[in-house]
Amino acid sequence: MKQLTIGAWLALAAPPVVAGDGWDRYAEAAAAPDPEPPSRQTEFALPLGERLAQADSLPTAMLDTVVVEAERPSLTQENLTSAEERLRLIPGGVNLIGPQALDEKRSSSLVDALGAQPGIIARSFFGGNDQARLNIRGSGLQQNPVQRGVRLLLDGLPVNLTDGSFIIGVLEPRTTQYIEVYRGANGARYGATTLGGAINFIAPTGYDHGFSRLALEGGGFGFVSALAATGGQLGNGDYFAGLTHNQRDGFRDYSESDRQSFSANYGLRQADWETRFFLNYVHLDFEVPGPLPKATLESDPESVHGGPVVILNPGQPPIVTQPGPNVPRDRPERKVEQARLANRTTLLLGNAQEIDAGLSYLRTDDTFRFPVSTGVVESLSDDLAAELRYRRLAPVAERENRFELGMNASWGQIDRRRFHNDRGITGALYADNELTASNFTLFAENTLFIRPEWALVTALQYSYASRDSDDRYDLPTRPTLRVAGPPPGPIPPGVPTEDTSFNRDYHGFNPRLGLIYRFDPVNQLFFNVSRGFEPPTFDDLLTATGGTPNSGPLGFTVKDLDAQTATTFEIGTRGEYQRLRWNLALYQAQLRDELLSLRDATGSPLGTVNADRTLHRGLELELMLRFPERLNWRLVYNYQDFHFDGDPVYGDNALGGAPEHLIDASVRYDHPNGFWAAADVQWLPKKVPVDNANTLFQDPYTVWGLRAGYRRGDLTVFADARNLFDETYASATLVTDRAAPDQAAFLPGDGRSFSLGVAYRF
Repeated sequence: MKQLTIGAWLALAAPPVVAGDGWDRYAEAAAAPDPEPPSRQTEFALPLGERLAQADSLPTAMLDTVVVEAERPSLTQENLTSAEERLRLIPGGVNLIGPQALDEKRSSSLVDALGAQPGIIARSFFGGNDQARLNIRGSGLQQNPVQRGVRLLLDGLPVNLTDGSFIIGVLEPRTTQYIEVYRGANGARYGATTLGGAINFIAPTGYDHGFSRLALEGGGFGFVSALAATGGQLGNGDYFAGLTHNQRDGFRDYSESDRQSFSANYGLRQADWETRFFLNYVHLDFEVPGPLPKATLESDPESVHGGPVVILNPGQPPIVTQPGPNVPRDRPERKVEQARLANRTTLLLGNAQEIDAGLSYLRTDDTFRFPVSTGVVESLSDDLAAELRYRRLAPVAERENRFELGMNASWGQIDRRRFHNDRGITGALYADNELTASNFTLFAENTLFIRPEWALVTALQYSYASRDSDDRYDLPTRPTLRVAGPPPGPIPPGVPTEDTSFNRDYHGFNPRLGLIYRFDPVNQLFFNVSRGFEPPTFDDLLTATGGTPNSGPLGFTVKDLDAQTATTFEIGTRGEYQRLRWNLALYQAQLRDELLSLRDATGSPLGTVNADRTLHRGLELELMLRFPERLNWRLVYNYQDFHFDGDPVYGDNALGGAPEHLIDASVRYDHPNGFWAAADVQWLPKKVPVDNANTLFQDPYTVWGLRAGYRRGDLTVFADARNLFDETYASATLVTDRAAPDQAAFLPGDGRSFSLGVAYRF
């Protein structure tokens, strides 16, 4: 039994549909028990104005103590309904990806889970469980592969390393209850300060996954996926555990990948508190087939590039054509093991107050064999993260008010060594650094209902970040490596060692102001203006230089970089009318010192630079229509206009790598007997610049898919057909500064494939 004393103002506050983040528990406790609570349809039957008029006419005297026999859901893990209600109180772009969206298509990779969402550009890079190209409002846009710009979280705690970098392939959507995405500054409550915001993967608990399930799927290109999961309640505790295996031979030569993951959590609940422990382990191994020149993409998309072709003419300089990595020789690949132990504890204090604390430890062993121009990078890292949040729901001037104060802190150390890649074998050591990073974020956010239909959101975040390097390489010269003939000319056996020790500190104040106008509990307009801040990662600050497709780095240097900042304006609406639902956001971000990670025309790294001024603006739209009764139509349209703003070299050129228009559409039919079928299309209607000079372009494409399934009782069978018309296209590209016309920069999308699967729940 639980006792709460809450004033009548809470009983007259916004309906439970807009409560969340724990506040729905207090709202439910505020109302006297009713043997048959009214349905949501009954609760909202009156027009908004009439409901508000009735509320204004009621007294505001304090109520007596109400004793409620509450259910025992998890306090640490929100269920899907509560998360949906909370997200309606955010005055900006958010996504909530629930079980149906995750289950209706094969979700073994992040591209499957996020690839058709408003505001999220997630595209396959190599075709397997690999480094998907993830872009939210241009975050980390020009990295190859993308490994910064978004804060990735499991159960509200980071899986980024402390310096902000991440390994996107370790995330496993199949053991996820739902995914919530906070675009831009909307993720400030989780310590996100970047342009891309935060993506939070929420694990199931025994309360919402009180059953066991098995699933097996197989199909084209050697694809096999298996899942075993179970959950339930044990007295005052609950548990969930899930085990997955995914493997793939790949559409292309040299593109095998496999991933095994284990995810488990156990929660212990008492009347006013709950503590939950999490354990995660991932093993990831994939080959990197690399990019192709456009001509090779069109003629032989399953192949890999064999390096540049050199034409020798007597008495003339050699001519280099088709610049790019030599994959058969260098054999690039990545192997990652990551283990995570975490705890989250939530304490209800009474009087609508709550404290939430989290602590996590992350151990990552990462070996990335790049092509020869970069070499082999071995990283062993330990990261500790902590967060503390206080929430209070209390009236201000007799108006509903929600206040949250929080702190996020993290500390991490990376032992990173760099070796030459000598024809696919780890060669001589050329760099050795101990890297230490720390972050501290303090934030406060207040949501005040200045009128029942108007909510004013004010927030302030302070962020501090340090990036320190201790250079442990103590030889006077760094060795060099040549693995093939000209060009370039002769290189020395060693180059002088440059000290790469440094201590860098970055500070940022990030205010945010937002407004929500609710026509009714479901339909609303929103607006916000915010400030963003992103310090560089160690991959930005430390750069191997001078490498070519046929030789290793000639130097290893420190970059002098500022933190990236952004001022973003956002306006939008979400809601539903009869059978139509929508979610629309428009934004414009004015960036200073944008971090651009560039490569030259050979594909060799140039390092990260700060652009002076850039402009990111876009439109993020989702429309869903049920018509007729058994057909569900869905359209997602993402418009992106990212360009330089008066750059001394590129003027107002478009930033390379950002599709201006991208459309995902689908239609699904559901029959009462359990059969369903869906068709989808992904359409890139306009060519996309590969480089900032806007000289080389990714061609438009249209890719169709078809899915179907049948569920009878606890048994489900399903089939998935992808790229039905066997379109030859580039699903993604490398991003360069100024590309050669025949440069290897295009990552082929998979050809036509089919898969079959079965799942059983018991």
